[in-house]
Amino acid sequence: MRYRAVIKQSDGWWIGWLLDLPGVNAQERTREELLESLRIGAQDMLAAEVPFEPESTMTVVDIPDPEWAQAPASGQAASAALRRGSLRQALRQAQGGPQDRQDRPAGALQDDPGPVE
Repeated sequence: MRYRAVIKQSDGWWIGWLLDLPGVNAQERTREELLESLRIGAQDMLAAEVPFEPESTMTVVDIPDPEWAQAPASGQAASAALRRGSLRQALRQAQGGPQDRQDRPAGALQDDPGPVE
């Protein structure tokens, strides 16, 4: 499974959270430790027992992958635009628009905002 993560450096710490699993967030000294903590948090949340009423049943709902997850080449350009905070540019690039390869400012997101494995 893959989940989108927002990560950034702040005052010597790496902080981040999963957009698709509210409540999964972490703070660590290194980027690698942060991503591992987010993975563990996601696994713990998904493994948690969920109580429900006896008359109810639990099922799984299949959702098709969004376009950004289906097109690797244009998805990379769209991910770069999202790291720079430009949703409009990300959508344009995901639809085959020009790719902008400007450097990110210091402290900008360094990870693909796509899902975390």
